Amino acid sequence: MKKLLSALSAAALIAVMTTGVALASHKIAGDTVALNANSHAFIAGNPKCGEAPTGGFSLKIEAEDLAVGNYGPIAITFYDGKYVSWAINAAYLNTYDANTVIVKGGPNAIIYTYTDPGDDWDRRLTAPQNFNGAGPKYYGISHVDFCFDAKD
Repeated sequence: MKKLLSALSAAALIAVMTTGVALASHKIAGDTVALNANSHAFIAGNPKCGEAPTGGFSLKIEAEDLAVGNYGPIAITFYDGKYVSWAINAAYLNTYDANTVIVKGGPNAIIYTYTDPGDDWDRRLTAPQNFNGAGPKYYGISHVDFCFDAKD
């Protein structure tokens, strides 16, 4: 009986560990996400842009306002509820550098980080994976925060 309980405990621990690892991964296998980001990370909760440095800006766009078009310095080049692509408008390329873009969906978010010069666009950013139901899928995007620095 002790061996059975130990085996069941080990199996439960492995299941919890496996689920934790899966929850930390946001990209569906085989999907091409965020081609230009230097990194992206799963963040629990509802993160926000930090205080913008002098000359920088942050812009939050709610899903109901998110569509292909211009939002001041940012152009949304694609949006379908699950993916969003963006670019800095040409008139602002000498003014701003991308810092982070936060894509919120469901109870959590993905933070995409940009550190290289010329990080002026990206495509196919998603919210975290939704593990409820059958098959891999992403949560719908609830809002996107753009956090940009002044160009040096």
